[in-house]
Amino acid sequence: MIVMRSHHPRHVKFINSNVLMIKDQIIFKFGNAEILNEENISTLYGIDYSKFNYIL
Repeated sequence: MIVMRSHHPRHVKFINSNVLMIKDQIIFKFGNAEILNEENISTLYGIDYSKFNYIL
């Protein structure tokens, strides 16, 4: 098993692997790359993802 840490959601989509999202030192979500959606990213980072999705 290889563990990779990234703050860029696209990295996981290129690797096509499992995702562990941690917020405030607590597991927020775990699953495949499909959990990297607008709702979860907005909640995780405390932003409105729709305003930044051209970057991510």
